[in-house]
Amino acid sequence: VLNLYHFNLQYVAGSEKAMRNIVEKSFDPLLDFYLEHPGWGADFELQAEFIEYLAENYPKVLEKFRKLAKTGQAEIISFHYSDQLVLAFPSLDQRRSLKLVKEIFEKYDLPLSGVVFLQEAQFGEGICALAKEFGYQVAVITPGQYDWFQDDPGIPYFSCRGLEVLKKENFNDPKTGLKVKWYFLGDGELVITGGISPYFSFLFKPNFFRKKKLEQDFKRLEKKGYKIATISEY
Repeated sequence: VLNLYHFNLQYVAGSEKAMRNIVEKSFDPLLDFYLEHPGWGADFELQAEFIEYLAENYPKVLEKFRKLAKTGQAEIISFHYSDQLVLAFPSLDQRRSLKLVKEIFEKYDLPLSGVVFLQEAQFGEGICALAKEFGYQVAVITPGQYDWFQDDPGIPYFSCRGLEVLKKENFNDPKTGLKVKWYFLGDGELVITGGISPYFSFLFKPNFFRKKKLEQDFKRLEKKGYKIATISEY
Protein backbone atom coordinates (compact mmCIF):
# COMPACT_ATOMS: atom_id res chain seq x y z
CA VAL A 1 0.00 0.00 0.00
CA LEU A 2 1.48 3.32 -1.11
CA ASN A 3 0.93 6.88 0.14
CA LEU A 4 2.56 9.98 -1.31
CA TYR A 5 1.92 13.26 0.51
CA HIS A 6 2.71 16.43 -1.48
CA PHE A 7 3.32 19.46 0.76
CA ASN A 8 3.60 23.01 -0.58
CA LEU A 9 4.84 25.66 1.84
CA GLN A 10 3.32 28.30 -0.46
CA TYR A 11 -0.12 26.67 -0.60
CA VAL A 12 -1.46 30.16 0.11
CA ALA A 13 1.24 32.21 -1.59
CA GLY A 14 2.81 34.85 0.62
CA SER A 15 0.83 33.99 3.75
CA GLU A 16 3.04 33.45 6.79
CA LYS A 17 -0.04 32.42 8.80
CA ALA A 18 -0.85 29.69 6.29
CA MET A 19 2.76 28.48 6.35
CA ARG A 20 2.66 28.12 10.13
CA ASN A 21 -0.76 26.45 10.01
CA ILE A 22 0.51 23.92 7.48
CA VAL A 23 3.39 22.91 9.73
CA GLU A 24 1.53 22.99 13.05
CA LYS A 25 -1.88 21.65 12.04
CA SER A 26 -1.24 19.20 9.21
CA PHE A 27 2.44 18.34 8.68
CA ASP A 28 3.48 17.83 12.31
CA PRO A 29 0.34 15.81 13.24
CA LEU A 30 0.93 13.55 10.23
CA LEU A 31 4.51 12.94 11.37
CA ASP A 32 3.18 12.06 14.83
CA PHE A 33 0.75 9.61 13.24
CA TYR A 34 3.62 7.68 11.66
CA LEU A 35 5.81 7.90 14.76
CA GLU A 36 2.96 6.24 16.64
CA HIS A 37 2.99 3.42 14.05
CA PRO A 38 6.64 2.55 13.32
CA GLY A 39 5.68 -0.35 11.05
CA TRP A 40 4.01 1.92 8.48
CA GLY A 41 5.95 3.70 5.74
CA ALA A 42 5.09 6.67 3.54
CA ASP A 43 6.50 9.19 1.06
CA PHE A 44 6.58 12.93 1.73
CA GLU A 45 7.20 15.25 -1.22
CA LEU A 46 8.15 18.84 -0.54
CA GLN A 47 10.48 21.59 -1.70
CA ALA A 48 13.92 22.09 -0.17
CA GLU A 49 12.71 25.52 0.91
CA PHE A 50 10.29 23.72 3.26
CA ILE A 51 13.29 22.06 4.96
CA GLU A 52 14.95 25.45 5.45
CA TYR A 53 11.72 26.84 6.89
CA LEU A 54 11.48 23.97 9.38
CA ALA A 55 15.11 24.41 10.42
CA GLU A 56 14.62 28.12 11.04
CA ASN A 57 11.20 27.99 12.70
CA TYR A 58 10.42 24.41 13.81
CA PRO A 59 13.66 22.56 14.62
CA LYS A 60 11.81 19.98 16.75
CA VAL A 61 9.49 19.14 13.86
CA LEU A 62 12.50 18.79 11.57
CA GLU A 63 14.06 16.41 14.10
CA LYS A 64 10.93 14.23 13.98
CA PHE A 65 11.09 14.24 10.19
CA ARG A 66 14.78 13.31 10.28
CA LYS A 67 14.05 10.43 12.64
CA LEU A 68 11.39 9.00 10.32
CA ALA A 69 13.65 9.40 7.30
CA LYS A 70 16.77 7.96 8.94
CA THR A 71 14.96 4.78 9.94
CA GLY A 72 13.56 4.41 6.42
CA GLN A 73 10.00 4.68 7.63
CA ALA A 74 9.48 7.86 5.61
CA GLU A 75 11.26 8.82 2.43
CA ILE A 76 11.62 12.47 1.54
CA ILE A 77 11.04 13.35 -2.09
CA SER A 78 12.37 16.66 -3.39
CA PHE A 79 13.15 17.66 -6.97
CA HIS A 80 13.19 21.45 -6.68
CA TYR A 81 14.14 24.23 -4.30
CA SER A 82 10.65 25.76 -4.42
CA ASP A 83 7.40 24.77 -6.10
CA GLN A 84 7.31 26.00 -9.67
CA LEU A 85 6.29 25.00 -13.19
CA VAL A 86 9.54 23.15 -13.84
CA LEU A 87 8.64 22.37 -17.46
CA ALA A 88 8.36 26.09 -18.30
CA PHE A 89 12.04 26.86 -17.60
CA PRO A 90 15.38 25.93 -19.22
CA SER A 91 17.43 23.07 -17.81
CA LEU A 92 19.91 25.57 -16.35
CA ASP A 93 17.28 26.70 -13.83
CA GLN A 94 16.49 23.13 -12.83
CA ARG A 95 20.17 22.25 -12.46
CA ARG A 96 20.60 25.15 -10.05
CA SER A 97 17.48 24.07 -8.20
CA LEU A 98 18.67 20.47 -7.88
CA LYS A 99 22.08 21.66 -6.67
CA LEU A 100 20.36 23.65 -3.92
CA VAL A 101 18.27 20.60 -2.98
CA LYS A 102 21.38 18.47 -2.55
CA GLU A 103 23.16 21.14 -0.50
CA ILE A 104 20.21 21.68 1.83
CA PHE A 105 19.62 17.97 2.44
CA GLU A 106 23.31 17.51 3.23
CA LYS A 107 23.35 20.56 5.49
CA TYR A 108 20.45 19.27 7.58
CA ASP A 109 21.53 15.62 7.49
CA LEU A 110 18.47 14.31 5.68
CA PRO A 111 18.43 11.33 3.29
CA LEU A 112 17.09 12.37 -0.12
CA SER A 113 14.86 9.82 -1.82
CA GLY A 114 15.59 8.61 -5.33
CA VAL A 115 11.91 9.16 -6.21
CA VAL A 116 10.66 12.08 -8.31
CA PHE A 117 7.23 13.63 -8.05
CA LEU A 118 6.34 17.19 -9.03
CA GLN A 119 3.53 19.59 -8.20
CA GLU A 120 0.61 19.36 -10.67
CA ALA A 121 1.99 15.91 -11.64
CA GLN A 122 4.48 17.53 -14.06
CA PHE A 123 6.38 15.05 -16.19
CA GLY A 124 8.43 15.15 -19.39
CA GLU A 125 11.52 13.97 -21.25
CA GLY A 126 13.64 16.75 -19.74
CA ILE A 127 12.69 15.69 -16.23
CA CYS A 128 13.69 12.10 -17.03
CA ALA A 129 17.11 13.13 -18.37
CA LEU A 130 17.97 15.44 -15.46
CA ALA A 131 16.60 13.07 -12.84
CA LYS A 132 18.81 10.25 -14.07
CA GLU A 133 21.82 12.57 -14.26
CA PHE A 134 21.33 13.65 -10.64
CA GLY A 135 20.93 10.11 -9.31
CA TYR A 136 17.16 9.72 -9.06
CA GLN A 137 15.77 6.29 -9.98
CA VAL A 138 11.96 6.40 -10.06
CA ALA A 139 9.35 8.93 -11.16
CA VAL A 140 5.71 8.73 -10.07
CA ILE A 141 3.08 10.03 -12.47
CA THR A 142 -0.70 9.97 -12.69
CA PRO A 143 -2.54 7.81 -15.28
CA GLY A 144 -3.15 10.78 -17.58
CA GLN A 145 0.54 11.56 -17.98
CA TYR A 146 1.37 7.88 -18.20
CA ASP A 147 -0.85 7.40 -21.25
CA TRP A 148 1.13 10.02 -23.15
CA PHE A 149 4.27 7.90 -22.87
CA GLN A 150 3.06 4.28 -22.74
CA ASP A 151 0.14 2.70 -24.59
CA ASP A 152 0.05 -0.66 -22.82
CA PRO A 153 -2.41 -0.49 -19.89
CA GLY A 154 -1.17 -3.81 -18.55
CA ILE A 155 2.27 -2.51 -17.62
CA PRO A 156 2.55 -0.62 -14.30
CA TYR A 157 5.87 1.03 -15.15
CA PHE A 158 8.26 1.73 -17.99
CA SER A 159 11.65 3.36 -18.56
CA CYS A 160 12.21 6.91 -19.81
CA ARG A 161 15.85 7.81 -20.53
CA GLY A 162 16.93 5.31 -17.86
CA LEU A 163 14.45 6.50 -15.23
CA GLU A 164 11.83 4.01 -14.05
CA VAL A 165 8.37 5.54 -14.29
CA LEU A 166 5.62 4.30 -11.97
CA LYS A 167 1.97 4.93 -12.68
CA LYS A 168 -0.38 5.74 -9.79
CA GLU A 169 -2.66 2.80 -10.36
CA ASN A 170 -3.71 -0.25 -8.39
CA PHE A 171 -2.06 -3.30 -9.91
CA ASN A 172 -2.32 -7.05 -9.52
CA ASP A 173 0.44 -9.17 -11.05
CA PRO A 174 -1.04 -12.62 -11.75
CA LYS A 175 2.43 -14.14 -12.20
CA THR A 176 3.80 -13.21 -8.78
CA GLY A 177 0.64 -12.51 -6.78
CA LEU A 178 1.96 -9.05 -5.93
CA LYS A 179 -0.83 -6.53 -5.38
CA VAL A 180 -0.23 -2.80 -5.24
CA LYS A 181 -2.82 -0.42 -3.85
CA TRP A 182 -2.51 3.38 -3.85
CA TYR A 183 -4.28 4.65 -0.76
CA PHE A 184 -3.36 8.31 -1.25
CA LEU A 185 -1.52 10.60 -3.64
CA GLY A 186 -2.21 14.31 -3.36
CA ASP A 187 -2.01 17.35 -1.12
CA GLY A 188 -0.66 16.21 2.23
CA GLU A 189 -2.09 19.30 3.91
CA LEU A 190 -5.58 17.82 3.55
CA VAL A 191 -4.95 14.37 5.04
CA ILE A 192 -5.17 14.98 8.79
CA THR A 193 -7.55 17.95 8.42
CA GLY A 194 -10.17 15.83 6.67
CA GLY A 195 -9.99 17.66 3.36
CA ILE A 196 -10.01 21.23 4.70
CA SER A 197 -7.41 23.38 2.92
CA PRO A 198 -5.12 26.10 4.36
CA TYR A 199 -7.28 28.72 2.62
CA PHE A 200 -9.85 28.22 5.40
CA SER A 201 -7.65 28.99 8.40
CA PHE A 202 -10.54 29.02 10.90
CA LEU A 203 -11.46 25.43 9.95
CA PHE A 204 -7.96 24.14 9.18
CA LYS A 205 -7.02 21.88 12.11
CA PRO A 206 -6.40 18.19 12.88
CA ASN A 207 -9.48 16.04 12.59
CA PHE A 208 -9.59 13.23 15.16
CA PHE A 209 -12.06 11.15 13.14
CA ARG A 210 -10.01 11.43 9.96
CA LYS A 211 -6.92 10.25 11.81
CA LYS A 212 -8.87 7.37 13.35
CA LYS A 213 -10.19 6.31 9.93
CA LEU A 214 -6.67 6.34 8.51
CA GLU A 215 -5.52 4.12 11.35
CA GLN A 216 -8.45 1.71 10.97
CA ASP A 217 -8.04 1.48 7.20
CA PHE A 218 -4.33 0.69 7.47
CA LYS A 219 -4.94 -1.98 10.10
CA ARG A 220 -7.66 -3.50 7.93
CA LEU A 221 -5.31 -3.59 4.94
CA GLU A 222 -2.57 -5.19 7.04
CA LYS A 223 -4.97 -7.98 8.01
CA LYS A 224 -5.46 -8.64 4.30
CA GLY A 225 -1.71 -9.11 3.91
CA TYR A 226 -0.70 -5.67 2.70
CA LYS A 227 2.41 -3.81 3.87
CA ILE A 228 2.07 -0.05 4.32
CA ALA A 229 5.26 0.72 2.43
CA THR A 230 7.34 3.38 0.74
CA ILE A 231 7.65 3.68 -3.03
CA SER A 232 11.33 2.70 -2.91
CA GLU A 233 10.42 -0.48 -1.01
CA TYR A 234 7.94 -1.37 -3.73
